[in-house]
Formats: sequence, C-alpha cells, structure tokens
Amino acid sequence: MSTCFVFRVLENDSRWQAHIRISSVLQRIDGEWKIVLEHPLPMQGVERMVPIEG
Repeated sequence: MSTCFVFRVLENDSRWQAHIRISSVLQRIDGEWKIVLEHPLPMQGVERMVPIEG
C-alpha cells in the first residue's frame, strides 16, 4: 500500500506532500480486522518530500 500525506508547516504556513509506502499487518480481533503493526518505508524513485505550490 502506498500512502500520500499532506501536511502544513505552521512556522511559515507552507504545505508539503510526503510519499511513503506502509506495510501493515492485520489481525482479526473480536470479529473485526485491526491493524496491529505498521512500518513506513521510503518509495524508490519518488521524491519523499515535495512542496505544494499555492
């Protein structure tokens, strides 16, 4: 699964987009699927942090 996070830096109000890959381990607990472990990794060939203009 790859995930894109968008966040704002409060110091100068700039916006950034972060590209990471997340490996997740799911386990069925009490009849519902729950995430029991997540591990983020950088994506190869993609800039990790990109400023959002505008």
